[in-house]
Amino acid sequence: MGQFRDVEDPESFLEAFTVANWTEHLRQHLERGTAMDRDAEEGARRLIAPRTAPRVRHLLWAARTRKS
Repeated sequence: MGQFRDVEDPESFLEAFTVANWTEHLRQHLERGTAMDRDAEEGARRLIAPRTAPRVRHLLWAARTRKS
């Protein structure tokens, strides 16, 4: 988890979150947002140029587990 700046493009940032499973991820989208969260997110979106709109990606853990 954290925020990262692209060293080749100082205007580009990556914000990463880790959750235990897909159900928890969906719960964050559906249940955790407050009116204050939505206002803050909308304010942040107004600061972003249309050509640099956020891109959302969902990544899964790729480590292999040992078989017993």
